[in-house]
Formats: sequence, structure tokens, C-alpha cells
Amino acid sequence: MPIDDEYATITWDTNNPSQGDADRNDLASGLSHGDPALEDVYGRESVSYSGNHNHTLEDGGDSNGHNSNSSSNANHNEGVQDSFVNGGQSSDYHNNILNNKSHNSHPTSSGIIDDGIFITTSVTDPQKEQEGSQNAYVSYLIKTRSNHSEFKTGTFYVRRRFSDFRFLYSRLGSEYLACAIPPLPERLRMEYIKGDRFGPDFTMKRANSLDRFLKRIAAHPILKKAKVFAVFLESPEWNSYMKTRSNSFKGVLDGIQDTLMSAFAKVSVQNPEFLDIKTRADKMDENLSRIDKTFSRVATRKSNLSIDFDDFAAQFGLLAHLEPALAPEFAHFGRGLRQLAEGHTKLKDYLETEYLVSVRDAENYVHSLKALLKQRDQKQIDHEALIEYLNKALSDRDALQAGGGGSNFLRSKVEDIRGLDHEQVKRDRLVRTKAKIVDLTREAQDAKATSEAFDEQTIREVAVFERIRADELKGSLGELADHHIGFYKSLIDDWEGLIDKLEEGVVKDDLVPI
Repeated sequence: MPIDDEYATITWDTNNPSQGDADRNDLASGLSHGDPALEDVYGRESVSYSGNHNHTLEDGGDSNGHNSNSSSNANHNEGVQDSFVNGGQSSDYHNNILNNKSHNSHPTSSGIIDDGIFITTSVTDPQKEQEGSQNAYVSYLIKTRSNHSEFKTGTFYVRRRFSDFRFLYSRLGSEYLACAIPPLPERLRMEYIKGDRFGPDFTMKRANSLDRFLKRIAAHPILKKAKVFAVFLESPEWNSYMKTRSNSFKGVLDGIQDTLMSAFAKVSVQNPEFLDIKTRADKMDENLSRIDKTFSRVATRKSNLSIDFDDFAAQFGLLAHLEPALAPEFAHFGRGLRQLAEGHTKLKDYLETEYLVSVRDAENYVHSLKALLKQRDQKQIDHEALIEYLNKALSDRDALQAGGGGSNFLRSKVEDIRGLDHEQVKRDRLVRTKAKIVDLTREAQDAKATSEAFDEQTIREVAVFERIRADELKGSLGELADHHIGFYKSLIDDWEGLIDKLEEGVVKDDLVPI
């Protein structure tokens, strides 16, 4: 039953105004004791945001205290979920993934739907385009393999520039409001100032980050099916696609507004599950920051060691001039030192170009998840605020029905000057207050459905984030171990060969007749 129709049949007892207070007290008592009927309407945690709130948001119920609108509310929640996840567009796939009812998909141990679709991408080969002109830029080669029916072939290649990636990121952010969109690499403006934005170090670092950006989207069960993602990966008409679609920044502006509002409003009662998620995200962010600082020092030390070993090798070259008889041995030892310096340089380059970039990308991804959690808090804050407004309106209604609170001294004087009837003014205010209660009730129910839908989708996003983070962590630590193993294995091989050559030289010297 629509709320308007339900309230249209209500008669307000103006002869017994104290009944409103009694009703409110009964409802508040029911909340504190876990009244099943009210919990069916709002849920125990959703209603009792604060012990000081007297929540009297009523819904149609039967004689047994059950919510008669539960099925319609459930359908409304599903619609809200789909609007958040899919930008208001209807999609059977999104309905299935939200409700875990996909017949062709299989849930994994983490609850994430496995639809059998794979998309593998790689970003390589940064090239400077339009060199010599003022509009020079760097393009990146994207190779894609997929079994997705959206693509015309199984393997294809395109070249895209950074602004294309930025367009993709903005579109995903505006269309999928309840998803933790993987972040783009930061625009390092200092590289532009120094003129190094076309240098190999800068472009390779950016290519690694862009590669990770696409892999995260491809691993996301919802984002990987976005139309804009498919067009980005395959279409040769990408530039025309961007021109024909005005990139809306509404989602970004809304996020900024929500962030500003959240700075001045806090959730009254935090869900323990989300509180735990926030704590773990903060701890993860702190740990990644420490790893970044530690390995930055390691990379700097590797660079210094490389320089020192190069200088050490040069000194053995000078010793060869002073001791001609030991010149071959000095040459072999100096060559070993230079190889050691090169090994430190390669390991340093890997740390700076790949590992540290992956750590910073992981930090940015955690920030995206924390931003989503803030949006989730804002939805709950909106609901709580509407409950507050509703309680105030109910208090005003009760005061008007009780014959008090209708006017104060200043208002009475203004009404007298205007020649208004005080009683008629009170009746008009009562009618407006009742209408306001109806509107606030509807808005509060909508906000509750929105908040619950956002909660459910946020839980799914956390599961997706955890899976992607675990895969990335496993891969990055494996590569870090492999590079260190390769460094030390090369070190052992080089110095064992050096020892063999030195020993061979000693044997030859022993065979020389005196």
C-alpha cells in the first residue's frame, strides 16, 4: 500500500492530544525491547541509531505485527541495488549477481560469482606520438585476450593514451556508484615541469600502473562487463565514442559533497562489520606506507652500493698499472666488481620501476575502498537525519494537537498585526505538519532501502577487493623473491667463475720454470 494512501485514511485525535506521546513512548519501549513488528519494518540495528531517538516511522502491518509491505520493500531494495551498481540501467546480469540467483554462474568460496568469463590484458610498449610537435603524447599498447561474447575476436590490440584511461575511469565512476573503482596512477606534474614525461623511467612506471588498473577492472565481476570497458579495449572508433558521450562528473561531485557532509556528521551507531573493515583498511594502509618507505631506502642503498662497487673496480684498474705481474688477476677481480655493481643496479631498477609502483598502487586502491566506505556511511547518515526530521515533525504535530506550541509571543504579535485568526493558523500548521510527516516517512523509507542496498553492495565490493588484493600481493611478492634469487644466483655464478680463473692463473704461475 502506498504511504500516501495509508496516511490518507488516518484520523487525528485532537480531543486526546496526549495519545501521541503515549504512542511514541510505546514505540520507543518496543524498540528498546526488540519489538518484532518494528524490527520487521526497520531491523533492529537500522532503527535504534541512538537511545535518544524516538522512532515512530510506521508502516502497514497485520494483526500479528508483521510488515505487510515486505515483498514490495524487497523489490524496491533490488531496484535501488541495481541503480547503484549499474548506474540506473537495467541488467539481468547485475540483478543476478546482486541476488546470487545466476543459473549459469557459480559462487566461489568468497561468495563472488564466477561467470566463466575471462579478460586478460597487458599494457606495454610506451611510444612517443607526434614527436617534434607541441601536441606530443605517449601511447601504450594494450593486448587483450578474452572469451567474452562482447568482443569480435579472441585476441586484439589497440593503442591508448593516458587521457583515454582517464575517460574510462571517469565513466566507470559515474555509472557504477557503489563499486570501488580501481584508481589511476597519479598525474606526476613534477615530471611535466622537469620535462621527463617522455623519459623511459617515467613511461615504464606509468605503463606498469596502467596495466594494473586494467587488470583490476578485468578481475571485477561487474566492471569487466561494462560497455565502456569493452569499447575501450577493442573499438578502433574510440575517439568518436568519447566525443559522442559527454562525460558526466555528477558522481564525482556527489562524492565530494558527501565527503564534505561526512566531515561534519558522524554515524550514530556503527555496524560492527563495517567498523572491522575500516580498521583493517586503515591498518593495511599504514603497513603499505611503511613498506613503501622501507623499500625506498633499500632502493637508495642499492644505488649507492652500485656506485661504490663501480669505484672499487676502477681502483683495481689503477693497481694493475702498479703491479704488472698481477694485472690479469686485478682485471678479473675488477670485472667481478663491475658485474656486482650491475646486479645492484638491475635490482634497484626493478624495485623502483615495478615493486614500489605496485605498493603505491595498492595504497591508492585501499584509498578507493575507504572512499566507498565513506559513501556507505553517508547513506546511513542520510537515513538517520531523516529519522531526526521525522521525529521533530511528530513532536510538532503532538504539540499542535495538545493546544500548545502553536505560537510564541513574536509570532502572535505578527499574526495580530496581519489580522489572522490564531486558531485557524494552528489548524493550517497542523495540516502542513501532517503532510510533512507523510513526505518524511516516504523519504525515510527510501533512504533506508538505499542504505541497505548500499550496505549489501559494499560487502560484495570488499570481497572483490580482498580477492584482487590477495592475487596482487601473491604475484608481487613472488616477483620480488624471484628477482632477489636471480640477483644472488648471478652473484654466486660470477664469483665462482672468478675464483676458478684466479686459481687457474695460480696454477699456470706454478708451472713456469724458475
